[in-house]
Amino acid sequence: MTDQSVLLVEVPPPIPASSRKILAALDNAWRRFNAFDEASKKLKTRYKRVRWSIILISFITTCAAVADARFSRDDEGLKIFMGVLLVILPLLSAAVLTYAARFEAGNGWVGFRVAAETIKLSIYELRLKRYLDQVTLDDLEKLAKVIEKTDEQLEGMGVSTPIEINLIDNSEGKESKQFAKPNPYATDHSEDDGYSPLALDEYLRMRVLPQAEWYNRRAVADFKKTRQWRAIILFVGVVGPALAAMGVGYLVAVTVALVNGLLAYIGLQQYEQNYGIYSKTARQLENLVNQIEPKMDNLTPPEILDWVRKFETVFGSEREMWQLTVLRGQSATEEALTQLVNSRTSVLQNSDLGKLVGGQGGFTVSQGSVATTERVSVSRVTTYGPAAEPAGYVTPQVPTSYPGTSAGAVPPVESTGEDEPPYPPSYPMYPPG
Repeated sequence: MTDQSVLLVEVPPPIPASSRKILAALDNAWRRFNAFDEASKKLKTRYKRVRWSIILISFITTCAAVADARFSRDDEGLKIFMGVLLVILPLLSAAVLTYAARFEAGNGWVGFRVAAETIKLSIYELRLKRYLDQVTLDDLEKLAKVIEKTDEQLEGMGVSTPIEINLIDNSEGKESKQFAKPNPYATDHSEDDGYSPLALDEYLRMRVLPQAEWYNRRAVADFKKTRQWRAIILFVGVVGPALAAMGVGYLVAVTVALVNGLLAYIGLQQYEQNYGIYSKTARQLENLVNQIEPKMDNLTPPEILDWVRKFETVFGSEREMWQLTVLRGQSATEEALTQLVNSRTSVLQNSDLGKLVGGQGGFTVSQGSVATTERVSVSRVTTYGPAAEPAGYVTPQVPTSYPGTSAGAVPPVESTGEDEPPYPPSYPMYPPG
């Protein structure tokens, strides 16, 4: 047996990154975060406004058809006016739906939100390493690759909306460079500037605890809103038969349209889909805080980084569940809106009350033309849209299932705080509108 010499290759140690390079990397990351954050808020506002308009136009169309069938028989002028109105309104709702599918698809604001929070996760990890004086050039390259990967994720989701990124600084000289200021509520604490090194206790105080509190408050608020809107829908559903018994059965079509509109509205608001996710995430964060607090004074730098990754893994899991749930909910909402528009466009051929309630018409909007915000198959529990064609008066069918939640989900624990949470400190950002 011959001896074989082993050639040992000395691996060079990681090159520490200078403070200037670290700040420059954080500056680039915050600039991209700000751009994604602003794009997400704008697209979400526009997404909701367009769909609210479809719901409103569809309801007005139903009311106009009922008024036409009830009051315009003996008034020739009113009959002509209602006839024109009943042509314009369905066409308008179909046009708005087509515009929404082409330019205001829901995957845009969701994609930008997920991309922004992915960058934010890497920012906090780098700041923890900076406090521990363990930042290397490899870490800065890793951050740059994370930013690059978000572009690939957006492309994979089909998001092509252009955004504005402020990359040019008018200041001359590196010493006078103005670093990008994180957007309002981008950081989780008012004292956090987004750049300073973070010790573990500061990370918990400025990042973890505010987020856990926000998740819990939002879960409670969304659960209460779900109960309130479901109670309203059930009440409106009962009003229809009561009106029929009182001899004003022609208003049943209005109550059916109102139920359908309210169902589409709460689907658009995502109350039912989100409170379970938020409640679960809040409990997970609180459990990790309770586990780490007794050990904080004795943790080594590698152990600190491991705990930070555990917290950020919870945030990442919530982000993935939220993305999937929102896209599924949006797909169901698009289907509901399509059925609403199809049922209202039937008045182009006949505004008869029976056909209006049944939703049978000759002019329809093909759902294939509506952009779907989801790339996976979805099993839908709730059926939206108009009720089946009745024989006589109709008892509205009001869904009682809760899409986006598992059977037997435990509601979040009520808090003593206000029902409506303040503007969230961080992800997910929900702009007004």
